[in-house]
Parts: sequence; structure tokens; C-alpha cells
Amino acid sequence: MLLTWFHQFNIILYFYCSGSVPPAVVWAQRKDKIFLTINLEDCKSPDIKLTETTLTFKGTGGPQNDAHAVEITFFGEIDVEKSKYVVNSRNIPMVLFRKEEGEYWPRLLKEKTKAHWLKTDFDKWKDEDESDAEEEGRGGGG
Repeated sequence: MLLTWFHQFNIILYFYCSGSVPPAVVWAQRKDKIFLTINLEDCKSPDIKLTETTLTFKGTGGPQNDAHAVEITFFGEIDVEKSKYVVNSRNIPMVLFRKEEGEYWPRLLKEKTKAHWLKTDFDKWKDEDESDAEEEGRGGGG
């Protein structure tokens, strides 16, 4: 418990000292990929660094054109070469391919802490036992 509190305190201290706040981030997953979206409007020239284990984001945007920053250490490894993102006017959606396909990760972050800026993307979420065929069959042709 103390380690968790100490870790969260260090994250808050980092953002306070840097003058940056974390942007809202939503995520969902499949067996082979992670859908991650940074929700920050009008982000100009964001600095995005993706490694096998981390995502670092720095950018300015939002209604007050504030500085935002976040560093995410993933639960598992990401295939940097296959992963993609695009900077839109309202957000930065990403498709991050996992290095190894398999069971769903129990969480996005390596640390077992609650991040107030990180939420589940229920629009993209699919349970592990749902198949892509079931999703395609719901369209209702005919």
C-alpha cells in the first residue's frame, strides 16, 4: 500500500513540476492488439515516443492550450514496427500491436495502480470470448 501511494505521489509530483497534466486516455484490447486513444483537442506537433514497453506523450492542446504529458509503461511488450497512430483534430487514436498474441492483459499498465486519466473505451471493448464472426453477424443484412 505504501509503495502504491509513493508511486502515485511521484507521478503527481512529476506533472506538477513539469507544468503538464496527463490527457484523458481510453483503451480497449484484442488478443493481438491494443486500441489506445489520447483525447486532446487541437494538439499541435505532439511528441510521441513508442518503445516495446512504454509510450511517452507530450503535447499542447485543449480549450486553454495547456501542456499535457503522460508516460505509460505497458503490462506486456508492443511491436513498434507494426503499430500505428494518427493525429486528428480531436484525438490521437492508436493501434498498438502486441509482440505476442494470447490471452487478454489483466490491465494496460505494468504497475497495479489506478490512474485517474486512464479509462476503458467501451465503444471498442470486446470480451475475450467474443469472436469477430459474432460481431460481423450482428450487422443484419437481408
